[in-house]
Amino acid sequence: GVKGWFEMSHLQQAAEEGEIGEAGRGVLDAGGSWQMRRIGHKDDTCVKWEDLDTCLSSSSTVVLNSADARCARLAALSLAAIDSFGLPVCVNVYATGSATKISAPPHTDSQRVLVLQTYGEKIWSVYKPPDQRLSSCDPLRRGKAGDILQVVNEKPVLQVTLKPGDILQVPAGWPHTTATSEDTASLHLTLGLDTHIWALDAQKARWGALKKAGLPDVLRPELDLDPRVYWQFSRKSLPRLGWTGVNFDDDVDTITQFLAESTCRVEPNRFNSTDIAITSLDLGTVAKRLLDHREALCHVQRKLYQDVIFRTGDLGLTLQKRLALHFARLEQTQTELSDWFQMSAAAVAAAFKVGAAVQVYIDDTVTFEATVDAVHPDGTYDILFFDGDFERFVPEHRLTAAVPKNAIASTSVGKRKKAKRTGFGSAGSSKNKKKR
Repeated sequence: GVKGWFEMSHLQQAAEEGEIGEAGRGVLDAGGSWQMRRIGHKDDTCVKWEDLDTCLSSSSTVVLNSADARCARLAALSLAAIDSFGLPVCVNVYATGSATKISAPPHTDSQRVLVLQTYGEKIWSVYKPPDQRLSSCDPLRRGKAGDILQVVNEKPVLQVTLKPGDILQVPAGWPHTTATSEDTASLHLTLGLDTHIWALDAQKARWGALKKAGLPDVLRPELDLDPRVYWQFSRKSLPRLGWTGVNFDDDVDTITQFLAESTCRVEPNRFNSTDIAITSLDLGTVAKRLLDHREALCHVQRKLYQDVIFRTGDLGLTLQKRLALHFARLEQTQTELSDWFQMSAAAVAAAFKVGAAVQVYIDDTVTFEATVDAVHPDGTYDILFFDGDFERFVPEHRLTAAVPKNAIASTSVGKRKKAKRTGFGSAGSSKNKKKR
């Protein structure tokens, strides 16, 4: 069980072994909004236990975001969670001194979380999601960044005191607040099962499908939709992700149907049947891409946590630099999905993919060897020539597949020699001019 998995003694040990890079102290500002103040000096590479202990002694809450990215014990938990749930995850640590009446004011989170109480006790109050139409703030980030979420007139749907070994699930977007009793401190882990922040929900999928189909997005979901429709169809995580998926083709079909039903429910005038939604937005292809995206994220995170636990990365680099590489790969994975959504059908159907070896025509007879560096939404290409020159937005009619190596001498090289005899200089000037 989770009881005793990560207690105060483990937190102290992690700090003393340099496994805590950053820590924050939750405070209420003058306007009543919850803010994070850095613990320790900004130039410190690691947070000292003495600084953490001082905060806890003053009935404050210490917050370690993404603590699994440095602490091997927590990385092991995240690695197991990825294998169990099949979703991107992260672990935050919350340690609170005793007699803290408000260890966290009312707020919502973008992740659905499993709260693992490992030490002491903590009092939780959870409320139903507020009507998002009453605020322009992101419903998954209420009570943060200057926003104040009021629940004084609301009755909690759940009020419970968690004890060591207890686990509480809190869905994304559900407001909650916490406190500690007079005689006991608390430490709990939040295991975030991330779908919304990684574009694995209906709203992000709908936005991407519209982009890819070249259709305008005229809906403001958080303001235009009834709250029930918003939460059940717009901000719901995609089905068949993680442990619920059993077969790729079945998962694709289930996600496709869910996206079609969601699209029809939030925009019935534009999409009045699921068949129209599936065809107009090519939702089957979108579903496949999202499943691939999920798997790519999990792959990068596994590599990250394995590096933290077993030091599988380049040991010639510091841990901080190795972590930066892993986080850059996560960012790149997210960028690739966004680029794919914004790539037109012409680009998707492009004859040459990134990295393909091609011959580029400068005129009707002269070609140069090159590789495709990028494919643009309009179906044109960025080309990297073998001599180091670079040309952007080259139309497809100027490209042909690369000649096999054993035929180069009698084809492209011959054309180059012929070009030199008939005015290679002018052809080269044309290539350089196009590059500019």
